Amino acid sequence: MRISPNGRPPFRADHIGSLLRPSELISAREEAAAGRISRARFKAIEDRAVEDAIRLQEGVGLPVVTDGEQRRLSFQSQFAESVSGLGDWDVNAFLWGDWRGDSSTVGDRTIERPAGLGVVEKLRRRRHLSVEEFVFLRARTTRIRKITLPSPSLWANFWSPQRSRAAYPTLENFLADVVDMLREEVVELVRLGATYIQLDAPHYALLLDPATRELLDLDLPYETFEPAVSISGQRLAFIAGGLATPTRVVSLDFSTRAVEVLRESDVVEFDPRYLSVPAPIEFPTTDGQTAFAHFYPPTNPMAVAPEGERPPLLVNVHGGPTSEADPELHLEIQFFTSRGFAYAEVNYRGSTGYGRGFRESLYGRWGVVDVDDAVAAARHLVEGGLADPDRLIISGGSAGGWTTLCALTFRDAFATGTSYFGVSDLEPFAETTHKFEARYLDVLVGPWPEAAELWAQRSPVRHAELLSSPLLILQGDEDEVVPPAQADVIVRALQGRGLPYAYLLFEGEQHGFRKMESISRGLSAELTFYGKILGFEPADRLPPLEIVNLPSGGE
Repeated sequence: MRISPNGRPPFRADHIGSLLRPSELISAREEAAAGRISRARFKAIEDRAVEDAIRLQEGVGLPVVTDGEQRRLSFQSQFAESVSGLGDWDVNAFLWGDWRGDSSTVGDRTIERPAGLGVVEKLRRRRHLSVEEFVFLRARTTRIRKITLPSPSLWANFWSPQRSRAAYPTLENFLADVVDMLREEVVELVRLGATYIQLDAPHYALLLDPATRELLDLDLPYETFEPAVSISGQRLAFIAGGLATPTRVVSLDFSTRAVEVLRESDVVEFDPRYLSVPAPIEFPTTDGQTAFAHFYPPTNPMAVAPEGERPPLLVNVHGGPTSEADPELHLEIQFFTSRGFAYAEVNYRGSTGYGRGFRESLYGRWGVVDVDDAVAAARHLVEGGLADPDRLIISGGSAGGWTTLCALTFRDAFATGTSYFGVSDLEPFAETTHKFEARYLDVLVGPWPEAAELWAQRSPVRHAELLSSPLLILQGDEDEVVPPAQADVIVRALQGRGLPYAYLLFEGEQHGFRKMESISRGLSAELTFYGKILGFEPADRLPPLEIVNLPSGGE
C-alpha cells in the first residue's frame, strides 16, 4: 500500500491508520471476542500489523514513525489490564464488543451489558499503559517514535451510575483520575527516552519541559486545544480557544513561558457584559441514557425580560455527526443570547468526547437518538424553568440540518427551525457525500441496499405529510456534498403542505458558508424568521425576508 500519494508529502501512518489496518486484524478482533482465538494470538497479529506499518513508514523515508494506530482496538483492554479497581465482569465481551447502549454485537452474537460492569473502587496502577508499546517500537526502528495516548473519555464506559458512585460520585471524578494516570504515563515515557507524545484529547493540554523533563501547569486561559502543534527552537505554536476567547493560534516560549497570540479567528471588540458564558449540563434521554449540552442563558445588560416570562430557546445540533460542540467563544451564539434567546448546543449520542460507547450508540440509529437527545435537551431546560415551552427552536447544519429536519417531521417538540444545507433524503446523499464517508450511512443507518426500506423510513422528505412546522432553509448553490436538490425537495414539500417557509440560496457558497456576508445574512434571516413565526419584533434593522405562506403577509 502506498502512503506517499502521487508526489505529495507523505502521510505519517497515524494520519491514515484505519486505512492501513489489515483485514486480518479486523477479523481477528471478532475471533478474539467470540473466544475462538486467544488474547495472545490476537496480540501476535497486532504485532505483525505494527511491524508492517513501521516498514511502510521507513520505506518512504518518514523521520517519525508510529504504530499506525493498529492497536486502537486494544486501548480499553490495555487500560483494564493496567489497573485494579474494576468490577468482575466478562472482559472479552465488553472490550471487544461493538456496543449499542446496553447490548453489544460481537460477530454474529448479541451480548447484554454485563451486570457487574463498572469501576467499583479507586483505581490503582498495576503497570504502565503504553510503556510496552514504546519499548516495542524502540526495538524495531531507530527513527523518532511517536506515541499517542488515547483520550481519557475513551474509558467512560467503565463508570456505572449503579456500581461506581461509592468510589467516584460522578463520571467527571472518574475521568479526573484517568487524566492523572495519563500524566504519569507521559512522565514514564519521557524517562525511557520518548520525545514525541500526543494526548488524543482536545480538552487537555500538557507541556513537558525539555530541559527538566517535568510536566508544567501553564495555567493557560483556554478550555479547548487542537491536537495540531508546531515547534521551532524554544517556541511552540498551537491552536486553542476558551469560554470568552475565540479560536486562535498561540505561540509559547519555553524559556520565558511568555504567550503570544499570533492570529485570531474573530477580532471583534464588544462589551464583555454582553457575553453569555456557557454552563455544561447533562440530562436524561431515551433508553435510560444521559446526553450533554452547553447551555447559554440570554445575556444583555440593557434589557430585562418581563417578570415571569421565559425566553425562547434555540437548540443547535452540530454537524458530523461524529463531532462535538465545544464551549469556546462563538459569536454566532452570542448574536442570539444578546437578543434575548436562550441557546443550547447539544452533544447528542454519537458525539465525540464522551467515550467510545457514547459515540457508537448512534450507529444504526441516526435520525432517531440524535433527535431524541435534541428534544430531551429542550424539555430538560423547560422543566428547569429556563425556556418557554411554546417558543422552542431547532437549528443545525449538514448532519445537524438532517436532525433538524427529522425533528420537525417526526416530532412535535419545536415551533420552528432552520436547516443549513441539511440532508433530507439519504439515498441521493449517499451518492454525493465525501468519498471518505462513502459507506458512512451503512454504519449510521444500515447497509445499502439491504436496508433500503429503513433509509426511506428515516428520510424526512419521504414523509412530507408529517411536516407541520414552519422552516427556514439556507443553502449554498455550489454545495456538492449536500446539493441544492436536497433543499429543493423540502421546499416543494413545504409548498404542498402550505406551511410558512423561507428559502435563501447563497451564490458561490459550498458545504459550509465561508463569506462574511453569507454568514451575516443567514443570522439576520434566522432572527427575522423567528420573529415572524413566534410573534415578536426584533429591535435590529434587518434586511427583508420573503416568507411564503405566512398568514399575515410575506415580509
